[in-house]
Amino acid sequence: MRILVDEDIPYAHEAFEKLGEVTTRAAGDFPAVVHEVDALVVRSTRRVDAALLDGTPVRFVGTATIDGAGTMSGIWPSQ
Repeated sequence: MRILVDEDIPYAHEAFEKLGEVTTRAAGDFPAVVHEVDALVVRSTRRVDAALLDGTPVRFVGTATIDGAGTMSGIWPSQ
């Protein structure tokens, strides 16, 4: 599994390296590389919606926040 993690999330490699290949990038770089990953781990400040994920192989999105509900678009994940 290819996992893209926001570079501002500490210990990303240690947390996810047993699950697959971990790449860290600035959140602003996500649109350019999200088509190359299976999973995405974001901070609560990053909006995740159809504009970012449509046509990508991403099948999992995790958020590093107490309440990730504000980050996710309510429509796209249910499709």
